[in-house]
Amino acid sequence: MRYASAWFQRSFVPLLLVLIALIGTTVWLDHEAEAVASRPIVFQVERRPAGWRADEIAEGGITASNAQAEVDIDAADHPAILAARASATRGDTAEALAGLEAALASEGDDPVMLNELAVVALRANRPARALTALDRAIQSAPSYFRAHYNRGIALTRTKRPKDALTAYLRACELRPKHFNARYNLGALRLRLDRPKAAAEALTTAVTLAGGERRARAFAALGLAHARAGHHDDAARAYRQAVQYQPNAIAPRYNLALLLVDRGGDRAHASARRLIERIKALRPDFAPAWFLEARLASAAGDDTAALAAYREASRKDQGFWKARYNAGVVALRLGETDAAARSFEALAKQHPKRPEIRFQRGRVAYREQAYERAADHYRAAIDLAGGDYLEAQVNLGLCQRAMKQYDTALASFDALLTGRPDNPKLHLNRALILMKSQRTDEARAALARAIELRPEYATALYNLGRLETAAEAPRAAIEAYLAVLSIRPDHRRALLNIGSLYSAQGEYAEAERAFRRVLKASPTYSKAWFNLGLALSKQGRDAEAIEAYRKVVELDPDNAAARRNLGAILGRSGRADEAMSVLREALTRGPGDVETRYNLAVQLRRQRDRVGAEAELRRCTRLAPKFAPAHESLASLLLRDKRSAEVLPLLEPTVARGGATAVIRARLGRAYFAQDRPEEARAQLERALKKRPRSVEVLSALARVEAATKNPGRAAELVERALKRRPKSALLRKRLLAYQAAAKVQKLPPDRDEETK
Repeated sequence: MRYASAWFQRSFVPLLLVLIALIGTTVWLDHEAEAVASRPIVFQVERRPAGWRADEIAEGGITASNAQAEVDIDAADHPAILAARASATRGDTAEALAGLEAALASEGDDPVMLNELAVVALRANRPARALTALDRAIQSAPSYFRAHYNRGIALTRTKRPKDALTAYLRACELRPKHFNARYNLGALRLRLDRPKAAAEALTTAVTLAGGERRARAFAALGLAHARAGHHDDAARAYRQAVQYQPNAIAPRYNLALLLVDRGGDRAHASARRLIERIKALRPDFAPAWFLEARLASAAGDDTAALAAYREASRKDQGFWKARYNAGVVALRLGETDAAARSFEALAKQHPKRPEIRFQRGRVAYREQAYERAADHYRAAIDLAGGDYLEAQVNLGLCQRAMKQYDTALASFDALLTGRPDNPKLHLNRALILMKSQRTDEARAALARAIELRPEYATALYNLGRLETAAEAPRAAIEAYLAVLSIRPDHRRALLNIGSLYSAQGEYAEAERAFRRVLKASPTYSKAWFNLGLALSKQGRDAEAIEAYRKVVELDPDNAAARRNLGAILGRSGRADEAMSVLREALTRGPGDVETRYNLAVQLRRQRDRVGAEAELRRCTRLAPKFAPAHESLASLLLRDKRSAEVLPLLEPTVARGGATAVIRARLGRAYFAQDRPEEARAQLERALKKRPRSVEVLSALARVEAATKNPGRAAELVERALKRRPKSALLRKRLLAYQAAAKVQKLPPDRDEETK
C-alpha cells in the first residue's frame, strides 16, 4: 500500500494536503475565501487511499481511490467548528469530537455541525459514529447534499456498499454535476462488480473536472470498461488518462495489464514498453515488477518470472501476492525448498489465508509427504469455511497417492453429490479407478467428464493413457488425436501418439508426431530421443545419430541416448566413435549394465574378445538376471570351446526359472560339448517350444539327434533351419550328411544275409 499512497498523493491531491495543514489558521481562512468559490474543499481523513489493495493490484488492475469526505465551507466562521478543525489538524481528533459534541448539546442538531462531526469521526476511523451524526443531519435537513455524500463514504467504511450506493445516488440527484459524487458512485459500482453501471457514472464524471481529477476519472472509466469486457474502450480511456496526467502510473499499469491478458506478440510488446516506462517513472513501484513477471509467465519463461516476482517482493515486503506467486512459480520450476520457505513465511504473516495452506499442501505433495499434504489441505478447507474445491480435490489425490483408493473414491463421490456436473471431479474419480485397475468404470467416468466438457483435453489425454494400458492402441490414438484437435501443441499427447505409432511399426507417422513436438518445443529431449528411435527403425542412421547427439547435448546424463547413439555408430562402421560414446556414458554411470553390455558388443565386433569377455562378466556380476549378458558371454565361451565354463554361468539362471530360450539353447550346446546329450536334448527341446524358428536351436538340436543315431529327425530340423537361412553352406552340408545317414538306415537287408 505504501507505493499506492505515495502515487495517489503525488498524482491527485498535493495542493489539498497543503490546505489541510493550514486548517484553523487565519492565513488559511484568507486564502480559502479566494479559492473555495470555484471548488469544494476535500477533507482528507485517512493516510492511505482505501482502494489501493495489493491483491487488487495483482489481479484486476489498480482501483482508483474514492474521493474523501467533505466539510461545509459555509461553516468556517463557527467558533466550535474552527476549534475542531484546529484540533484535527494537530491530530487530536478526540478533542475535536468532544468540542463538536458539546456544541451540539447546547445548540441542537445543526446539520452543518453534524456533518463536521462526521468528517472528524471518519478521520478517527469511527465510521459508525460518523453514520449516526449524518443520519441526524439528514433527519434535520433531508436535502443536505454533503450529508448524503459523506454518508456514502461512512456506509462504505462500515461495509454496507448497497446502502452506500443509495446514498451516492441521492447525492447525485441533489447535485448532478458534482464530480466527487459521480466519481464515488462509479468507483463503488466497480467494487460491487457492476462495471457497465460504473462506466455510466464515470463517463459523466470525466466531463465535470479537468487536469488530474479528469485523469483519475478516465483511469477508473478504463477499469470499468475493461471489467465489462470492452477492451478497446478501456484502452482509449487509459490513454486519455495519461494524456491529462503524463506521469500517471495507474492508467499505464492497467493498460499494460489489459495487454498482457489480451495476449499476442504485438500486445505483449506494447505492454513491455509500458512497464519499462512505469519503472522509469517509479523505480520502486513493485506492481510494475509483478506485471513483468506475469508477462514472462505468458511467454513461458518461468525463470524470468520468478526473478521479477522476487524483485517485486524486495521492493515491497507487504506485497504478499508477489511473494505468493514467487512460491507458485518456484514450485513449478522444481525449486521445492524455495517454494516451501516462501509459503511458510507467508503463513506466519497471513495465518488465515486458505490459499497459502493450499500451496503448502502442494509443496508437501511434491515432496511425497502425502500425510502432511493432506493435513494442509484439510486446514485450507477449514479456513475457507468448508468449501474449497481445489483443496478437496487435492485431498482426494493425497488419499490416492497413499493407496487409500476406497477413501479417495468416497471423497470424490461425496463431492459429486453436490456437483454432479463438474467434469473435473469425474476426471479425478476416473484417475482413482485407473489406479484400482477398474478399467471399465474409469472409462465411463472419463466419458462422463468429456460429455460434460467436450473439449476437456486433460480428460481425453487420460482416456488415451487408459486405452494404452488396456492394450487398445487404436482407441488410444483416437483419444490423443482428439486432444490435438483442441490443443495442437499438447506435448505429451504428441509424444504418446508417436510412441504408439512406433509400437505399431508406423514409423513415418511416429516421426511426424515427434517433429510436431519439436517444432513447438525444440529443447524437449524426450521428443528428440523418440525421433532417433523412429529414424533408426526407418534405416536413416545418419539422421538418428544427429537426433541422439541432440539428446546428449540437452540431457548429458541420459544413458539410454548415449547407449543408442553408440549402437548406431557401431553398426555404421564408426567403432571408435561408438566406444568413445559408450565409455563416456560409463564414466557418468558405471553401474549402467545395458551401456556396459553395448560396449562389450562393440569390443566383440572389433575382435577384442578379451575386452568383450571382461565387460560381459562385469555385467553378470552387476545384474545376475540380465539375460543378454549371460547369452552373449555363453556364446563367446562356446566359440572359444570353453563349454565347461558355460555350465556354472547358465545353470543357476535355469534353476531360478528365469531362463530365456537363448540361454537354454546355449546351455544345451554346452551340455552337448561336454558329452551330455540327454541333458542337451532336454534344454534344446524346451528352447524349441519357445522359439520354433530359431536357427541356433534347430541346428544344435539336429546335432544332438544325429549323435544319438536319429539322423532322420536331424535332417528334418536342418531343413526347417534352411528355410530361415537358405544361403547357409554349412547347413546344406549338414543336411546332405544327415540325409545320407538316414538313407543308409532305411536300406533293405542284403539278400545273402537274408538267405543265411
